[in-house]
Amino acid sequence: MKYKKLIYGFSVALACCLSSCLKVDNYGAPQETVHGQIVDANGRPVYANAGASSVRIKMLDYGFSDNPSEYYLNVGMDGSYANNKIFASTYTMVPQGPFVPVAGQEGVQISGNTEVNFVVEPFFVVEWREPALVPNGDGTVTANVRVTRGTSNPAYQANLSQAVLFISTTQYVGSNNYDTRLTPVLTGTNAANFLANNASITSIASNNVSLKSGYTYFVRVGVRGAMNGEVPEAYNFSEAIKLVMP
Repeated sequence: MKYKKLIYGFSVALACCLSSCLKVDNYGAPQETVHGQIVDANGRPVYANAGASSVRIKMLDYGFSDNPSEYYLNVGMDGSYANNKIFASTYTMVPQGPFVPVAGQEGVQISGNTEVNFVVEPFFVVEWREPALVPNGDGTVTANVRVTRGTSNPAYQANLSQAVLFISTTQYVGSNNYDTRLTPVLTGTNAANFLANNASITSIASNNVSLKSGYTYFVRVGVRGAMNGEVPEAYNFSEAIKLVMP
């Protein structure tokens, strides 16, 4: 009889424990949407790698904890972002990338379809000049850009240390997706001279590797200096444009 009572008591305790455990995680799947764009003071997009390797948005969810763990939203190549799997809650949202660090926005209430935009000061702004791309007869292309500072903050006035012409056969061209055989990297004085000048950079053609006639490529210029934001060694980019090699 005592044995049966023990079994019964254990069963009740186990049932209560399982019931308690099941009640801990009874939230529905996240279904709210947050979207927006990161731009500079003139409304120009802060161009980025696709993903979170150059620009990202740090998320802190204060709706469930006073000390939340951070996670990150990916940002598109045009500086826009959208995520439709967010819990309805109160967030602090902080954009991070090759720009002067910012505090972000606190107390953001995400519910339904919420738009949150950010204005930042990029270290550099890279703009195309006309003609943007000039195909050459030797299987190379020359890119024409102008690079200016995006901030007057005295703590972020380092010279350019690198200028790169990124080339890829996919539209997601950037420092995380390019053909090293075609991509030139300028450093030192050659990179520094890009700043505040009408600058040009020409792709590489060597070892029987060159841009092929009739092929489609995607091209953008990226620059960076000695200073970093919260994403180390991130580039400030031009817009990515398409090249059909004649």
